[in-house]
Amino acid sequence: DVVSSVLRVRKERLGSEAEWWSVRPRGWSEQLGTCPQSQVVWQVRTLEDSIRNAARSYPNRVIELDFQTMLERPERAIEQVSSAYENYTGYTLS
Repeated sequence: DVVSSVLRVRKERLGSEAEWWSVRPRGWSEQLGTCPQSQVVWQVRTLEDSIRNAARSYPNRVIELDFQTMLERPERAIEQVSSAYENYTGYTLS
């Protein structure tokens, strides 16, 4: 899970779960008074919300790829990205 992963990296790389790691969304400093777990839950939710909002704002610039497909059939994921790029720009990736 993402929250556990971020907490683990904080501990391993920064020496403490209390040290902020990775992207700092707007309002991050207001979270510093909360426990590390709450900080990371807030961080992940805020970033996910920001990504979803951006995707809704520019739907023709976004494609969704299934992570399992990327692992099992990377050529299919590349085809999807190439096709979306060509549809958006009119240029073919080679």
